[in-house]
Amino acid sequence: MAMSKGRKLVACVIGALALWIAGLALVASVYGDRAGERVVRRLADSLHADVSVEATDLQLVRGGMILEGLKARREEAGHLAIDVARVACDLPPFGLLLVDHDCRELVLEDARMEVSALGALTTQRPRRAPLRAERVVLRRGTVVLLPSALVPGLGRVEISVEHVEAGPTTFKTPLSWIFAIEELRASLSLPSSIVVNLHYVAGVLRIAGGVFGSTPIELPIDLPVADAADDAQAEIAKLSALGAEIAKELALRRATSWVKSKLPL
Repeated sequence: MAMSKGRKLVACVIGALALWIAGLALVASVYGDRAGERVVRRLADSLHADVSVEATDLQLVRGGMILEGLKARREEAGHLAIDVARVACDLPPFGLLLVDHDCRELVLEDARMEVSALGALTTQRPRRAPLRAERVVLRRGTVVLLPSALVPGLGRVEISVEHVEAGPTTFKTPLSWIFAIEELRASLSLPSSIVVNLHYVAGVLRIAGGVFGSTPIELPIDLPVADAADDAQAEIAKLSALGAEIAKELALRRATSWVKSKLPL
């Protein structure tokens, strides 16, 4: 008798679980487009840009959302264009993502960003909470800095990203992941066909190629801290200061190397 009751209990649990999963599948089919629109509104508000996606796949049972063909455009305070072939947001399983919307892991594949001025990356404080992720992975990406006030007199600069991994990130700007970067493999293309290879890991930036020669220059980097109170302008200011400090240190290293090469042995 006890065994019979136990079997009935197991059957009830299995039945309830099957019903729950079937219900989630139904909700996903109905709610998927709305969830995608919700993400689009959140991104549009955060970037202060026109944002669209071609397709949305909401996975309530396993937990996750996939966006295909994400596009963002902004022409205020400079040109900003973002295209991402595929965005995968890892979310809590079994429908918990309905109450927990932050990504445990955010994976972006084949991304491209064009920007002409720092102003294009900054926005007023958004009305909605910005997108957050515990981990960010970028697989194949391109960042194009167009000739403008962003790089006066330098011309077009293109960064080809092979792979990026970053820790907890709140996307106040498209570059917020830099504050939590753990690893970067990329190449920097400058005017006059100069190509520089970049590799960052464990707090050290290694630079080789172009004017720096084939032997990598190792540069310890102290990343700035993204404070919760910072707005987009404050974050961009910190990243600009970091870039200026790296450029200054590299110029010093290059000048020191040149002087040593001219000194008699």
